[in-house]
Amino acid sequence: MPTITEDPDVDILMNGNLLKVLIDLRGRNLKSENLIVKADKQGVYIFDKESNNVIKVIKLPTLVDPNSVSFSEKFGTYIITLKKT
Repeated sequence: MPTITEDPDVDILMNGNLLKVLIDLRGRNLKSENLIVKADKQGVYIFDKESNNVIKVIKLPTLVDPNSVSFSEKFGTYIITLKKT
């Protein structure tokens, strides 16, 4: 599995106590309403409930609060925001 630095579809930005994960999924024909985003303290997991597939598993560079996950989509780029612990 590629690491974060090897995955051209994923960017991770840290700002203060927030961590943003930007994922470019254009060209995969996914609908944001069919995606489920889950997190644990060290990673983010994106599932497609329509096809019952795992889309992405992303290991994070810092520990996060898994209960702080927020998810949005803009022009095919998915934005996941988490609070660092």
